[in-house]
Amino acid sequence: MKASKDLGILDQSGGDLDRLIGELRLAQCGLRVEPGHFHSWSVGARFYPVLYMLTRMTEARDWGTGLPLKNNLLGKMSHLEVHHIFPRARLYEANYARAEVNALANFCFLTKGTNLSILDRRPEDYFPEIEAAHPGALQSQWIPQDPNLWKVGNYRDFIEARKELLADAANECLASLLHGGTAILEGSRPARLTDKVLLGGITSQ
Repeated sequence: MKASKDLGILDQSGGDLDRLIGELRLAQCGLRVEPGHFHSWSVGARFYPVLYMLTRMTEARDWGTGLPLKNNLLGKMSHLEVHHIFPRARLYEANYARAEVNALANFCFLTKGTNLSILDRRPEDYFPEIEAAHPGALQSQWIPQDPNLWKVGNYRDFIEARKELLADAANECLASLLHGGTAILEGSRPARLTDKVLLGGITSQ
C-alpha cells in the first residue's frame, strides 16, 4: 500500500512542518506525545502522519537496502509503502481482532521492493536476517530489541513496547524542531485509553 499522497506535505517546506505542529497543539493543547496516541488503528488514524514524519525526518532505514528512508538518498525508490510488521495473515490465524492487526504500532514504511520481499513472514523469522545484513536497521524503525516480543503469541506486548519507543522518538523529533524550546511540549494532556476504546478510522484492509 502506497503512503497517502497528502503526506507529501511533510517532504517539502518547513512551513508545512510548522502547520503540522500547529495542528497537533490544537488537537492536544500541547505537543507532548504519549504512547496512548499510537493506540489508534488504520491509515486513517490521527498519528499516522506523525509516524510517516518520523520515518522521513530521522535516520529510519529500509530493511532491504539499509539506506535511510529519505528522498534525496533513495532516488527512484523514494516512494514508500506501508508494511505490516506482523503480517495480517499470521495475526488473523492467531485470532487477533482486525483493530489489533491494523494497529498503528504494527505499521512501518519501507520501499516497495523490501515490502514485497518480506511478504507474510513472521518477525521472529525475518528480523534476525535484517539485523545480520543491516545492523541497527530494526532499531532505527523503533523495533523492541527483545526477541521474545517478535513472536506472534507476544504480539500485544510488542505493540505496547513499540508505542513507548514511538512516543519517545516523536518527542525527541519535536524537541529538535523547536530548537530546544521544549516547555511547549508539556502542555499536552496524556492520552487516557481503556482496553475498550479504540481510536482511528475505518481500515482499508
